[in-house]
Amino acid sequence: IAVNNLHFSYTENDKYLLRGINFNLKRGAAISISGDHSCGKTTLLKLMSGLYLPKQGEVLINGVAAHLHPPEELIKHLGYLPMDGAIFKGTITENLTAFGLNTTDNVNQISTLLGIDKEIAKLPAGFDTMLEGGSSDAIPPGLKQRVAIARVLAAKPKILLFDNADRGLDKEGYHLVYKLLAK
Repeated sequence: IAVNNLHFSYTENDKYLLRGINFNLKRGAAISISGDHSCGKTTLLKLMSGLYLPKQGEVLINGVAAHLHPPEELIKHLGYLPMDGAIFKGTITENLTAFGLNTTDNVNQISTLLGIDKEIAKLPAGFDTMLEGGSSDAIPPGLKQRVAIARVLAAKPKILLFDNADRGLDKEGYHLVYKLLAK
């Protein structure tokens, strides 16, 4: 990842939240971004993942602007794990496979490593359980977070952007996720 002279504000009239950010990350590098609440940490990660466009400057993944990578290519390069993992309307299987972008073999492997396969098997419809993507879903929040994490990890991205994704996990889920990330 190369971040070059990155500037960002949410509206044209706002002051820049991020100004003149520059860094390069090579394979195997790990960094921690810390700061006060609302200082722009999550915004920076969303810019790096191509979810937001910079007002000035660029974020490059393998030399190409993050937002220009097609989703089926980007999912293999970069995985963004937000604090509240997104669940989409569809079955658990569809959520895990990113609606066909992840292979079933990778999903099964990650589901087993995160222990969600056993929990999902206990549901009346198992992996065919329909999710609405809201608070009315029939699965607990910690399992939802692990499904969202599994979806990202099943793509086996080369880059992981971990944005406090462990906050919504229960104790068992927390240990399983960190055990998997250690591998």
